Amino acid sequence: MKKGMTLIELAIILVIIGILLSIGVSILAVMIKHQKLKETKNMVQTLCETVKSYAITNKTLPSSIQNLGVKTKDPYGQDIKYVYALGADTNNICENDPTSWVNLTDKGNFKNKVLFLIYSISENRHDDTFDRNVYEIKPSGAFYNGYEYDDITCYIDINTIRKKACSPLEITTQSLPKGIQFLSYPPTTITASAQNITCDITGLPRKLVPSNCSISGVPLDAGAFQVNVSVTDNIGRTSTRTFGLVIQPNPVQITTPYLPYAYKNKSYSISLTAIGGSGQYIWEIISGVLPSGLTFLNGKIYGTPTQTGSFDITIQAKDAIYYDRLNNYSFDTKNLSISVLEAPNTDEEKEIELEKN
Repeated sequence: MKKGMTLIELAIILVIIGILLSIGVSILAVMIKHQKLKETKNMVQTLCETVKSYAITNKTLPSSIQNLGVKTKDPYGQDIKYVYALGADTNNICENDPTSWVNLTDKGNFKNKVLFLIYSISENRHDDTFDRNVYEIKPSGAFYNGYEYDDITCYIDINTIRKKACSPLEITTQSLPKGIQFLSYPPTTITASAQNITCDITGLPRKLVPSNCSISGVPLDAGAFQVNVSVTDNIGRTSTRTFGLVIQPNPVQITTPYLPYAYKNKSYSISLTAIGGSGQYIWEIISGVLPSGLTFLNGKIYGTPTQTGSFDITIQAKDAIYYDRLNNYSFDTKNLSISVLEAPNTDEEKEIELEKN
């Protein structure tokens, strides 16, 4: 006949059962903690992706996460926190920067242009991330004000959103108009797919002046030029383009073909003519002399010659505004000759006039 358990044996069994129950409870607690942590991470990440998708679609941030169709309370029954850059919920993020960014450091590294931050204060129910208008993500397990850091965080900078939400900046100007040397260039403005832009323009001929995104002035040089344009909008996007610019030559040219002959002691007058350049000229005789009695002033030969003969002169017309001795287009020279004859009698004058006509 079997004997029942002794009290000692029963006590040992009860101790073993207690130990097993204690181990089971501890394991269960660890499992529950791990599961809640996993759920919290997934919730924060889901909210982060939802806000990101909202921003890409709407070009703004939601002012609240309560109406996005996803859970906003963590497994600990606390509201997940949502912080965003001031003005990002009302202004188009593809056109303007927010008024101010989320001031955030991540493990000691300052993060630029953070658009929004989502985080759960997690199991310890203490906000370990926010401190005096600064959000600071700390290493997991670090102690802060007596609490072990366990916040679950997610943040995104604005450039990440803009790459998906905003069209690339494009220069929409297709070509630059042709210009004419020494004449005012048609006022031209570089345009782009964004409204508020700044431009850097290089490669223009002399005296064709860029003023931000406009080009104006009077080109002194003729030829074909490669003009490089770099455009930046107010949110930092850039675009570059190279344009061909043609400035047609407009040289100064003396057009007077010859000087008519003059008569001794008879009044004489002729105005020389030129084309090209600005249309205003400075005239001078650079070699030779006129016969006595004749004067050259402002492109006009006039007076009463007092000696006969043939007189060779070299005339120069310089552009009155844009003359440059190194720029052959800005001046012209021409060899001319004036003959002074003895004054004929009346009959001879008539015959000569008939021959001239």
